[in-house]
Amino acid sequence: MGYHIVNITIHIITSLIIFLIIIQLLELPKNSIKNKAKTNYFIALLSASLWAGSPIQTQAVTYIIQRMASLAALFYLLAIFCYIIGRKSSGKKRTTLFILCFLTYILAIGSKENAIVLPLSLILIEFTFFQNNRELNRLPWKRAAGFAASTIASIFLLSWVTGANPLSLVSGYESRSFTLIERVLTEPRILVNYLVQLFLPLTSRLSIEHQLTISTSLFYPITTLPSIIFILSLCCISILHLRRYPLISFPIIFFFLNHLVESTVLPLELIFEHRNYLPSAFIFLPFSFLVANAIYTKNKLSNLFQSTIIIATICYLTLSGLATYTRNSVWRTEGSLWNDALYKAPSSARAAHNLGRWYREQGDFPKAIQMFNLAYTNSSSSPTPERTVLASLNGMASICYILGEKEHAISLFNKCLEINPTDEACLKNISLTWILEAQYKKAFEKATLLAQTYPNNPEYLYTKGFIAMLAGKYIDARKSLSDALSHDHDDWKINLALGVTLKKLGAYKNAIFFIQNSLRLNPKNIDTYLYLAETYIIINQFNDTKKIIEKMLDIFPINSVIEREKTLNSSSHNLFSKNLTKNFILITIKEKLFNRIDRENSNKSK
Repeated sequence: MGYHIVNITIHIITSLIIFLIIIQLLELPKNSIKNKAKTNYFIALLSASLWAGSPIQTQAVTYIIQRMASLAALFYLLAIFCYIIGRKSSGKKRTTLFILCFLTYILAIGSKENAIVLPLSLILIEFTFFQNNRELNRLPWKRAAGFAASTIASIFLLSWVTGANPLSLVSGYESRSFTLIERVLTEPRILVNYLVQLFLPLTSRLSIEHQLTISTSLFYPITTLPSIIFILSLCCISILHLRRYPLISFPIIFFFLNHLVESTVLPLELIFEHRNYLPSAFIFLPFSFLVANAIYTKNKLSNLFQSTIIIATICYLTLSGLATYTRNSVWRTEGSLWNDALYKAPSSARAAHNLGRWYREQGDFPKAIQMFNLAYTNSSSSPTPERTVLASLNGMASICYILGEKEHAISLFNKCLEINPTDEACLKNISLTWILEAQYKKAFEKATLLAQTYPNNPEYLYTKGFIAMLAGKYIDARKSLSDALSHDHDDWKINLALGVTLKKLGAYKNAIFFIQNSLRLNPKNIDTYLYLAETYIIINQFNDTKKIIEKMLDIFPINSVIEREKTLNSSSHNLFSKNLTKNFILITIKEKLFNRIDRENSNKSK
């Protein structure tokens, strides 16, 4: 709930900033409107309300990870607001606001990279709303050069910070199911679809996954060329009439300008609704402007016609709000979300795979297998085919093992490794499988490859060390577990495994230190108490043994402790010293239990 409250708060604040920006733009002299005092607030309020209540925004607000999209939009629009106020101010106030504009720009880029085009948006605002015809020959071009330089510098700064090479971004197409040309041809159709989704708020058109045919030429699908012509025409008309009709042309150019990063040449996935969150910020301004003119203009328009427009606008707002509420309810659970996605995009491998994961978590293994198999079958249409195949094989293999089909599970894991010998999930799962099968040599081989491929992952270093410990390779185990602990010293499992390993190596004091640390980090694990008690016995600290057993009995039922002690004694990996500790621990447990019974009987008699 906390995540959702924060995301909704960000959405509300962003809506307020859009409202304030539109107010500032409407108050500029060149945007003079009849009955200005009455219309400005109406236009700004209607435009911001339509944007905030549009069901297409659900994905950016309800999808927790897309806080990066909503935060980027928040800071981006705040930067625009600071620029506009600063542009209308002078002296120190202007300087302060421009500095705030730059700082919020950095915060926007830090939230999501699509904010990098802000300088281009500021050029658009400067050219559209602030420059008169006399100034166009000098000042704006200097500013434009400065903004362009800022954009280029921002791109290279971002690349340096993230370690990416901006000149080699297209190499990402190697793992995609579409080429650069196919993406460029397909995106115009997607942009037209976005506009339809924005102005026709039908939940049947909204989904986290879309059934999409990739454009392979200008004539296939048939809508490819018309979409390109429509977008080019719309942009050209808007540019030609930008200064004459700024409140209509500016939002259109702003929309396409802010789709440059995610909807052009970069090898990203083709379609996601949350990409419209920032570009659509002013898209309802032309509609609101026309509605306001119709309502507040008394000439020629009859009262009946004005009333019709008012009623229609109210109905549109209401239906949009209801659609948003309905769409949001689909996100109630992972099952409802991916069922909806698969219904709307039956060939979506990702929808099938994620629904399979959900069914597996619910314990419905037959449906889970069915979904993983469907994802495997449709993998060729996935944005990343090989990754989908690997994930599907892993999903099926994990369920097969749970159902006792061990040989089939292992064959699926091996098939996965034939496709990609260093696949992370497959190496991890097959390592765990060999542990459960007590095939420690095979488990150690796969875990070693996993740790070598991902050397900074403490979980994989721990897995390698744990397997070495089970196999009796205590020197190797100590090395891997120490490396894991250097990456994550607060993991109780790593501390415990290292403590047990040191115990087997005879370093008892060091062993006690790490086992105690594990106990501090997680006081709810029986094994930790038993291993600590055993180590105390080995070094003849019997009083400490009794104390730790007393503490253990305060937390766990006596039967659970005895059963776990028996399990550790009978296990094949010999990490528990059977002959040395078994009788002493059991006798101590019984002694403590009898003492408690005596005390209870004594209290009752009193």
